[in-house]
Amino acid sequence: MGTFRLLPENDEVNTSGTQEDAVGKTSVPLFLILRCHEFSNTPSVRANGGAKLHEFILPFPESAPTALNISYNEELAKEQGIVAKLFTETGNLGSNLLNLPGRIIGDQFQSLSGVDLGRRPMDVTELSLNKAEKRRYSFNWVFTSISFEQSAEMVKICNLLTSFSLPSTAGTGGFGGSTRMIMPPMWTIEVSTGSNGTYSNNSFAKTAFLQNPKTCFLTNVSVDRDTSALMNVPGNYKLPTSFALSIGLTEIDPLLRKDGGVIGELQSRSEIRAAQGSIL
Repeated sequence: MGTFRLLPENDEVNTSGTQEDAVGKTSVPLFLILRCHEFSNTPSVRANGGAKLHEFILPFPESAPTALNISYNEELAKEQGIVAKLFTETGNLGSNLLNLPGRIIGDQFQSLSGVDLGRRPMDVTELSLNKAEKRRYSFNWVFTSISFEQSAEMVKICNLLTSFSLPSTAGTGGFGGSTRMIMPPMWTIEVSTGSNGTYSNNSFAKTAFLQNPKTCFLTNVSVDRDTSALMNVPGNYKLPTSFALSIGLTEIDPLLRKDGGVIGELQSRSEIRAAQGSIL
């Protein structure tokens, strides 16, 4: 597994040292760690990440938007549903049953033209879930290299992010044959307070800033290399010094909110299946 980072560990600020120790050091407070894993259909592997292929450690961007679009549909409840609701609600059951016919007639009353008058209280409507799109994450950076090493590392990072967003091949069919396509790798997202990704409060940082992202596919990579300012590199070739990098990731599995336990905790379908011992 290769690890790629723009900021070497000796460039980080030592908060326990003096002010002189921080001169020339970076003050990046958080790091985004993207790990690329081999694809797997097994729930336990997909939930926790499989064999690691590459690891990218980048400064946490200024903003990290997360999108989750949910669509509901509101319809008039069926009479059977209203009756069942009456038996489960607290209060005077007899009074509810006596008022049931009038409520159904009154709440479904329409004008002569067939236009709904709008009297639709919550107890005679029901909500159905149409769809819940998977969460999407987007990150944007603008990098300016200050050394040959940073330019070379940035070129590697951009090229590998593009490459490992794509499916891979498995064998060839010879002349005129077919090549089988393997699913693209999976990605996990971490947030850390240090560029080695092993700090003890990494779990809190990830939850606080990205609410525990699940295994993703890399769905968008955009690289803009500024060719107006090139750096002369020993060996008679040039590298760009400025890069604009944008990436987008989409979670593989749909999410569910866990009942009980931590309030608002989210689980992916793979995590639920893994806990139940499923192998599919």
